[in-house]
Amino acid sequence: MKTNQLGFTLLEAMVAIVILSMSLFATYSWINVSIQTLQRSSEVLTEEVLINEVLDRLVIHGDQDVGGRLYKGDQSLEWEKILVEKKQGKNNIGSTSFHDHTLYDIKITLKKDQRKTVVHQTRLVESVQVREPAEALFL
Repeated sequence: MKTNQLGFTLLEAMVAIVILSMSLFATYSWINVSIQTLQRSSEVLTEEVLINEVLDRLVIHGDQDVGGRLYKGDQSLEWEKILVEKKQGKNNIGSTSFHDHTLYDIKITLKKDQRKTVVHQTRLVESVQVREPAEALFL
């Protein structure tokens, strides 16, 4: 008996559809995770830029800027600069120094849509030259 088969059986077609759907689902999951990672990376980069902007502002303005707020779109930053220690004219071993050193604790809070998303804490050291090297020889 001669049988010419011109197509797929129902079982072969179902197996092919299952394999195809599994591969499409895996591809979709991979793309979805990649998009979520890209969005989170973009958010973190924006947060870092805003935090660095505040830190630059604190370094430039020195003692004048002890706290404040900054608004950028739907994000807001609040910062606080707290004096920890001030050394005037002396270094760590007690000898005369050319600089005054001031140590601050910096706390920066980033909020998005009025919800706290990031709290960044760091320390800032400011050094101000108070005398010329020749003056220190006579002290």
